Amino acid sequence: MLRIYFKKSLWKTQPTFRVEDNQAGWKSFPQAAGSTLLETVIYSAILALVAALTAQSFLAMSKTYASIRATRAVNISTVSAMERIIREIRLADTIDEAGSILSNDTGKLRIIAGASSTEFSLIGSDVYISENGGSFDPLTSSSSEILLMRFDKITASGTSKALRVTMETRAKVGHIQKQEKFYNTAVLRGSY
Repeated sequence: MLRIYFKKSLWKTQPTFRVEDNQAGWKSFPQAAGSTLLETVIYSAILALVAALTAQSFLAMSKTYASIRATRAVNISTVSAMERIIREIRLADTIDEAGSILSNDTGKLRIIAGASSTEFSLIGSDVYISENGGSFDPLTSSSSEILLMRFDKITASGTSKALRVTMETRAKVGHIQKQEKFYNTAVLRGSY
């Protein structure tokens, strides 16, 4: 019968193993200090695995952050412009069809509310507003580009008029690119 005992001596710096064998008596084997080559290889493999997982998690997190920033740029730019356009359409009495480009992807809208007029135009990749024939001011941010802005006239009865507004926006953050379409419809309150 083979029995193994481990004993750490207070006077020695290295622990010893003692093996008891019924035929041979007691034998002592000093334990080597440090680690074996196999242990070093295993520790290195575990460390490399943890480092690879950490790097992969960091890359996935940075991609997600860039995607969120691109989506946010698209939403903020388009929603703010769309809200202003819809508000002005609701306040308008009539559409100046001669000064507007309707049912076209590079749309232009000129609406009249009382004595004032408002014009929305897609110039380049930005939406601009002009009030009462004044200078054009941008409605969209420079972090995104408007690919199309379309105004479609809807006539439900002889007097009621509405406009459907379609905008497609793209934003790029790093190598991540987001593109979305937005739709909204508003009735000209002065038309009914």
